[in-house]
Parts: sequence; C-alpha cells; structure tokens
Amino acid sequence: MTLSMINKIGVWDTERLNNRIHFASAYGGLQAALDAASDGETVIADGITANSTVTVSKAVSLLGTGGYETTAGDGAAIDSTISDGSNIIEIDSDGSRLSGLTIRDLIIKGSGSDGDGIHYVGDSTSGTSNTSHYFENIQVRDNGGTGFYIEDVFQSEYKYLYAYQCGGKGIHIHADQNNNFALGRLRFIRPWTSNTGGEGIYESATSDRVRQTWYLHPIVNKTPSGVDGMLVFGARGSLIWHPHLESIGYGTPNGEAGIRVTNNGFPSPYSNMVIKGGEMLNPGGTTAYGVLFEGARWGSLDQMDIRDVSSGQEVF
Repeated sequence: MTLSMINKIGVWDTERLNNRIHFASAYGGLQAALDAASDGETVIADGITANSTVTVSKAVSLLGTGGYETTAGDGAAIDSTISDGSNIIEIDSDGSRLSGLTIRDLIIKGSGSDGDGIHYVGDSTSGTSNTSHYFENIQVRDNGGTGFYIEDVFQSEYKYLYAYQCGGKGIHIHADQNNNFALGRLRFIRPWTSNTGGEGIYESATSDRVRQTWYLHPIVNKTPSGVDGMLVFGARGSLIWHPHLESIGYGTPNGEAGIRVTNNGFPSPYSNMVIKGGEMLNPGGTTAYGVLFEGARWGSLDQMDIRDVSSGQEVF
C-alpha cells in the first residue's frame, strides 16, 4: 500500500501509519476485516453493505470517509440491508472490560426496518466499566431503531454524533444498576438529532449511580407530539450547555417538554442538573413545557431563551 493511496481517504495522520490497516473491501466485508484486526489496529469501512449485524469486540479504530454533516450520498457508508430488526453495529465487550475503542468519520444508512445504528452494552456485572472510548463524526440515518444506544460506559467522549430519521430515539444513554460506575464522566459535544420517532436525547437509569454527564451544544430538531426533546436523569454534576431545540412535540401539545429533567423516582439527591444558555423555538407548533424539572432536586436554569410554550418556561 502506498502513501498516496492512504492520503486519498483523507482521514490519516502520521501516527496512524505505524498501525496495521485493514480495508473492508480487501476482506470482502467489514466483519472479516474486524475479525482479522488486533487491538490498536485500524479498520476502514470503505463502502460496504451489511446484510447482518457487524460485531466490534476489540479496541480498534473503525474509520469511514463521511460523517456528521455530509448528505446521504456523500462519502463511503455502511449500507444496511438488515430486515429482521437486528442492530447494524453491535459493540460487544464479551463480558470483560473494553477500553480505547475509536469510531470516526462513519455514515450508517439503515433500510428503515433494522434495529439500532450503533448498539453498545458494556459490562455491568464485573465491577469495572468500559472506558476511554472516542466516537467522532458519525451519522446514523433511516434505521428503524435508535440511532446510538450506549449502556454502562465511563469516562468517554462522543463528538459530532448525528441521528436523522431514526424510528426510535436519536441518542439513548443508559446506566444499569449493578455497576458502581454505570454512567459517568461522559462528554457529548454537539450531538445532533433530527426528525426521530422518539426523544432526540434520552438518558435513563435503573439506579442513582449516574454522574457528570455533559451535553455541550446539543441540537434537537422535531420530535413527534407527546415526545420530549431531551429527557435526562438529573445526575449530580451533570450539565446541558447551550442547547438548541426546535419543533419539539411537533403538532398538538401533549405534555411534552423541550427538556425534561427527572430523578426517575429515586430518593437520593443525585439531581443537580445545570442548564445554561441556549434556545428553544417551536415554529411548527406549541410545546407544553419549555424545561420541566420533574421530581428532580437542585435543578438550575440560566439564560435560556424559550418561546411558544403553553404551560410555562420552567416548571419544578
């Protein structure tokens, strides 16, 4: 492989040239390339079709050539033909700790009847967490399930995730009850969801072990009537910084909120959610609530521009 061939992909730096590179097209499919790769190596999804779930179980760098703001026809993509509801990409830690996974510059195009775009369930039973992952510039579109589902991870960064026309939620973050660090120290930088069937961003938990989740400049455009733009577990030390929400609960108001902060009914005071700046606009209809603190404690809303709501801008 020559340096000129690598440069054509447009995602390389000098450091990556020291790792072994596996092109999916050279293996006849993405799964075969992932199976051949070892931890620390790089796999290129160079325009392939996935007719079954692709499983990632190693700390590799999975790279494409498209991503966040490209259109559906731009860049190489993983085109899914899955029709049985299975997920397109499944990240599997195989009952152990997985750290250092990188996914970048990827477009995942669903068939409309498949499951989640990226589905990642960490290990919640061993007392350790899956950590230090980095996802950047990834687009999931036109799939039947959630765009990004991430469960039981810790201390990771997700930058420029885009979920468009997903049948379920755009981005779903979940913490399971058995893990001491089930969900925390996560940073989402400019996540963007548009025209999803469920909430744009949804954070859930089966315990109060959630802390320090930051959503920086999130964008949520158009959710159905009765569906919140963002529903988050009001965890200790968590932050929503300068959100932009538009056309939430599109159509007739039905109890939805632009941002709903909840403690999920847990009595512990893990509810210190800070919402700073940003705006909520609803040209397509009137949302019931702007920001709703529902059973949460010590919530804070500062300098957010909220318009076109029927039941109040800030409700505790």
